This record gives sequence, C-alpha cells and structure tokens, in this order.
Amino acid sequence: MQQTSTLQKAFEINLEPNIYGTFAEIGAGQEVARQFFEAGKASGTVAKTISAYDMVFSDSIYGKEKNGRYVCQSRLEKMLSYEFDLLIERLKTIRGDSTCFFSFANTVTTGSKSRNIDSHGWIGIRFQLKPNGPINQIVAHIKMKNRSNSLQREALGVVGVNLIYAAFNHTNNPEQFILSLIDNLDTSRIEMDMIDFQGDDLKHIDNRLMSLKLVANHLTNAALFSPEGKVLHIADVMFKKPLVLLRGSFSPVTNIHVDMIGSALKNIKTSSKDTPTVFLELTIHDLIQDGEFKNANFLERVDVLQTLGHPVLISNFFLFFELKKYLEKFTTETISMIMGANLLSKLFDDEFYKNVNGGLLSGIGQLTEGNSKILIYPFKKSDTTMLTLSNYQPNQTTAPIFEHLKQKDVFTELECLEVCKEIHSENILSMIKNKDASWENFVPKKVASLIKDRKLFGYK
Repeated sequence: MQQTSTLQKAFEINLEPNIYGTFAEIGAGQEVARQFFEAGKASGTVAKTISAYDMVFSDSIYGKEKNGRYVCQSRLEKMLSYEFDLLIERLKTIRGDSTCFFSFANTVTTGSKSRNIDSHGWIGIRFQLKPNGPINQIVAHIKMKNRSNSLQREALGVVGVNLIYAAFNHTNNPEQFILSLIDNLDTSRIEMDMIDFQGDDLKHIDNRLMSLKLVANHLTNAALFSPEGKVLHIADVMFKKPLVLLRGSFSPVTNIHVDMIGSALKNIKTSSKDTPTVFLELTIHDLIQDGEFKNANFLERVDVLQTLGHPVLISNFFLFFELKKYLEKFTTETISMIMGANLLSKLFDDEFYKNVNGGLLSGIGQLTEGNSKILIYPFKKSDTTMLTLSNYQPNQTTAPIFEHLKQKDVFTELECLEVCKEIHSENILSMIKNKDASWENFVPKKVASLIKDRKLFGYK
C-alpha cells in the first residue's frame, strides 16, 4: 500500500476545519509544527506554537520536575495538560461546539557523535475526536538513531506528523495505527519502545497488546508493562538496578515458575545488599502460532503472569546473550538469569549460534562477561532422574568452556521444592483441555481462579 507523504498528511489535517490546536516543542526546533506550515493552509490548524528552550522560562510555564530532568514523561504530560487547558480556556466559548481541540508536544535531546550521546525523547498528543467530546491522550518514547542532528530533527518532524495523523484517523484500527507511525521512515532511523493510550475514546485499545505490536513490527526490541498492565519506560525501571529475569512460555504459569523466582531471590539475598527487580520475559518467538501472532493467547498468558506481581517484558531476542546485552544498556549492576537445567544443553549447542559472528564461543562469552549470573534450577527428567548443574554432562567440545565458567562462578545452583518437580506448563495445558481437574494443584491459587473465572487456555 502506497504511503501518504508527510507533507500530504499535514496538508490533509490543515484542510480539516474542525481540527485545531497548539504545538509545544523543546529540544530540536519546531520540526513538527514546521511540517504543517510548509504544507500550506496551516492557519486552519495551528492556534499557537511555542519553544521554551530556556530552563527558567520552561519551569515558569510548566513547573519544575522533582527529578530535575526536562526530557521525561512527566514533563511531556505537563506540557500537554497546560497547553490543552489553555486552549480550552481561550477558545471553547468561541468555537468549542464545532472544533476538536488538540495539543501536541515533544521534549527531546538531540544526539552528538562527538560526545557519543543518543538522541531520544517523548512525544505526545492530547485531543478530542468530536467537539465537546472526551479528552484522550497518547504518549510515546522514541529514539532517533541517526548521528546527524539534521537527520534526527527530520525524523522527529516525520514521526510527530505521523502521530497526529494517526490520532485522528487510525484509532479504530490499532494495527494500522502502529504501522503508520514509521510512514516515510524506517526502523533504521527511529525506535519507539513505549506507547500509552488513555481516554474514553481509546478504551478499546489494550496497551499491553500495543506493546506487543511495537516489538512484533520491529519498532523496538523490547517493551515493558507493570503487573497492573500499565506500560512502562524500560530505562526508568531498570536504571542502575540489579535484575533477575525468568524467561518462559508461561502457558500457563505454574508452581515451578513461582519456586524458581523464590529460590533465586533467596540465593541473591545472601549475596547482595540491593533488592533486585524481577522481570518475567516472553520472547516474541514463543507467541507465534501457525505463522502469526495470536492476540488472545498472548493476553491469556499476560493475565496470569500479572498475578505474580512482577513486570512483564516482551522481547524480540531469541538467544539469551542478546537479551543480556540489551539489558546492559540500562544497568551496570548484576543481571541474574534463571534457567532450568534442561536448557544447559541448548545453551551449549553450536546449532543455536550458527548465525552469530564467532559462533558459540562468542555467544557464551557475551552472555557471561561482566556482572552476569546464570541461576540453574533442577529439572526432573523422569520419576527417578533429576538434571542439575552438578550432574550436567557437556559434550567433549564444550566441556572445557563449561568447566571454565563454573570456576568463574558464573553458574549458581538453585534449590527446589518437591512439589515443583512433577509438572510443566505443557502438561497443565493438556490437563485443562482434557477437563482433568487435578491441574489446579500445580498452579498458584490466584492463577487457578483467574483461569476458571475467565475461561482461559480452553477451560470449560
């Protein structure tokens, strides 16, 4: 499908007599507003533009942030709120019955090649879809990947127009909304790792599902949301914190998963002063069924995951070392990854590293360098056999690597409860579908209640 050009999108908005609003941009010029002026007929859309670059001026208008930062979500939301309220105060009486008001804002920092600073920022829009209608809001965090300031500003202008256009044209089609955000750009120039929809007109949009769409459509490599389903900015949550991560299919969550986390925290507590942040991670590869994403299945897994009270991370990383390298962008503290002992054979399998420069040795090296810890949880192979870190037998080729890592204390063996040795997700899923009520004994009580109440995973 042919994309509409950036100027054409701006021009179409300019020709809409009932869309009228303001632009407040800090940090990279008035790049979004400029598109509307360049397109022509901007007087039909633009009530005001502002750039409060001076910190004193900015603080006097929008107030100071507790964290002292200017490029942050709270600053963006203050800008949106202030400008929208001012618009309503001054123009509602004059044209409120015929106008969908909006305020667009961004606050960004442009990158510098000489200082090796990444360009990133927050963009958002507060808007009405009908005159005197509900107030809705969309905010997003972006990264501009070009090292040239001019190209960064250009990308910001394009994605800003895309957001405004999508807000008024694509909210009824969330899939198209996400894809349209990189019209006339590509993922080599822009990354969007968080987007949040709020408002009565947007209640049909599930922010967790939109996080999935960002990852699935390669707008970002990972997205995060809270146990309550609120989308989170990864950098804010992980910054300088020790992390504990459990990857799984979680279809559904079992007592084993709970015990793995508890055993890991017990082990870490004896060796760390700081309380680690726990994440449950779903890789996008585990969510593909018959070649496509099953939204309902994804939401079922997330619903039960959230009962455990930990943030949920969706990632595009297939290999553990790729995920670990990504997390290192946000913290220099210890990153502990929990694995079942059954994954050790895959961890040291050449086949999984055939597309990695340097092969297995490079992949394992990147996984275990720095402050990495791999916490190995016992796995029951049969009624009488338990696979553990202690009795794992690598093949002749990888044995020296494995022994070297053990001597470096990269691996830690975890304990487990007897009850957690008997069942795994695929068994429980089969039991649910076959109406074998004993499945409830192998999942947390909250999970069992949720599955029954909402008829999840084929429960009848």
